[in-house]
This record gives sequence, C-alpha cells and structure tokens, in this order.
Amino acid sequence: MAPRAIGLGASQITFIVVTSLATTLQVGAVSDLNFAFALLQIPLGIIGVPLGIVLLPSLSRDAAVGHETGFADLLTRALRLLVYVMVPISVLAAVSRVPIVEVLFGKGKILPEDLELIAVTLTAFLVGLTAHALIAVLARAFYARQDTVTPVVAAVAAVAINCTLAIILVGPYGLPGIALAIATAAWIEALALLVTLFRRLHHFELRGLARVGVESVVGSVVAGVIAYAVLAFLTDRLGVDPGRLVLVAELTLVGLAFAAVYAALSLVLRIPELPSIVGVMADVLRRPIRS
Repeated sequence: MAPRAIGLGASQITFIVVTSLATTLQVGAVSDLNFAFALLQIPLGIIGVPLGIVLLPSLSRDAAVGHETGFADLLTRALRLLVYVMVPISVLAAVSRVPIVEVLFGKGKILPEDLELIAVTLTAFLVGLTAHALIAVLARAFYARQDTVTPVVAAVAAVAINCTLAIILVGPYGLPGIALAIATAAWIEALALLVTLFRRLHHFELRGLARVGVESVVGSVVAGVIAYAVLAFLTDRLGVDPGRLVLVAELTLVGLAFAAVYAALSLVLRIPELPSIVGVMADVLRRPIRS
C-alpha cells in the first residue's frame, strides 16, 4: 500500500503544477483545462480503467500459480484490444472536437472563444489517450506480480517529466501546451512499463502489439480523413448554429462513417481484434435488460 499511496500523492503534484500554470493564463483557463480533461476521462472511465480492473483477478491467478504463458497471452490480448479501440476513438474525437464541445458546453455562459480553446486543448489531450489506457492495464499487470514499486517509480518519473514539459510549453502554447505535456509524459510512462515487462516476462511479445498499433493508426487516419470530409459537408449544409439536436445527429453520422471505414480497413488488413469487438458487442446486445 505504501508505494501506491506515494504514487497517488505524486499524481496530485501534477494537478497542482498544471493548475498553477493555468492561473497565469487568461481568465477562465483553469475551467477550460478541467472541461477538456473531463472529456478525456470519458473513454478512459468506460474502457481503459474497467478493463484493467476486470483483468486483475485473472492476471493475479496466473501469476500466483506461475502460469507465465497464460499471463503474457491475456495481457497481450488486452493491450492489443485497447490499442485497436483507443486509437480510433482518439482520432474520431479529434476530428469531431468542435461539435462535441458545442453539444456538451455550448448554449450556456461559456464564451465562444473558450469553447474553441477547450476543443483545441482536448485535441492535445487525445494524443495521450491510448497511453493513459495502456497504463491502467500495465500497472495492474505489475500489481498482479506483487510489484507495486515499479509502476510507482514510473509514475513519479512521469510526474517530473510532465511538470518540466508543462513549464516549458505553457509559454508558447498555453493550455494546449499543458495538455501536450501530460500526453507526452503518459506515453513515456507507458513505454517504460512496456519495456520493463518485456525484459522480465519471457513470453511477453511486443511485435504483435506494435503491428496492431501501426495498423490502427493507418486505419484511423484514413477513416479520420473520410469523417472530416463528412463533417465538413454536413457543417456547410447545416450552417453555423444548427442547434444541439442537429449537432447530435451530425456527430452520429460522422461516427458511423468513421466506424464503417475503420471496420472495412480492419477486414482488409485482417486485424484479429475486429471479430473480438464484434463478439463483445453481440454479447452485450444479447443480454436481457434487468428491471
């Protein structure tokens, strides 16, 4: 518990530093930063963190009985699935950042320039979305092996990098610079945990994970271009201020276009995670609704 407590305390240092830096910027910068960060937490709270929690008992069982092959296989499949899902979510959210912010925070007391700043800051945060999700699973892989020190050391180092980069980038880039610092530190922490596990776990392979990462990036970029074209077409037809319900419909159409292209490219590239996602969705739809 002691290393975990230290890690949680160290993460609060980042919060204090970035909040202090935001107070040196324009009025409302702290709120804008918090709004953008809250949007980042939505996919993490729905997918990344729950997956890590669900995996922990199975990983702990395999580690306890010395079943390293099963441990490595389960962890690899989970990481591949995370990358396959989180990379396109990042790209789609970046493409749709303006209508997303308008739907959630528009039509209120937030000024248009603040909405634009939230959208840009969110885009910078999304650079590290996949890394944050990977950390949620990788840290629990260490916990399952009764190692709470390594993830905490990585987290403390990430805090130091995060704070340093935030101080450097806040001047020229403002809030997006702070968000980019957090994203960069997250990737450094995730890569450090991956390399450490690779060295300690003999059956843990990174080549398959790297391959699905490249394929996901390629597929997401192509799908993102199509989604951006669809969004531009709809925005041109619907006007500047179409209303919240129309924006929701617009986001739905853009999301469907993105998903269709990404799924088609996954079939062409034969990415094995696509059938897994389809199976999970089919299982959810088959479950009876509890009253």
